[in-house]
Amino acid sequence: MAYVATTLAPLGEAMKPCVRSSRKIHTDDTPITVLDPSARPVGSRRGYLRVYIGERDDVVFEYTNSRQRDGPESFLEGYRGYLQADAFAGYNRICAGGAVAEVACWAHARRKFFDAQGSHGPAAARPTPSAA
Repeated sequence: MAYVATTLAPLGEAMKPCVRSSRKIHTDDTPITVLDPSARPVGSRRGYLRVYIGERDDVVFEYTNSRQRDGPESFLEGYRGYLQADAFAGYNRICAGGAVAEVACWAHARRKFFDAQGSHGPAAARPTPSAA
């Protein structure tokens, strides 16, 4: 895996300008377990794999050791356009200047509707509105 990652690194670097030239970029991060023999007690730690998807379906993955905002700030430096993302506070400074407009991610919003739906029991058990 390390050999493949090293070999393909120039391709990933070449794709970054393609994604950053998009009018819209979608991004999200996923926590991953990283093997680390120096980590105690279990020999692993948490890392983050972040994906950036441009409007032409250009995709770049970046790994960071933490979920801090420095990862997205570095990747999106100089970007102008729409950023589709979750409500992660790490995007606040990126979107503060007006060059980047944050747009909501429906997948994250939809989860709350499904959570709320389940808290009221099945539809058949709910009272129906009376006809006027």
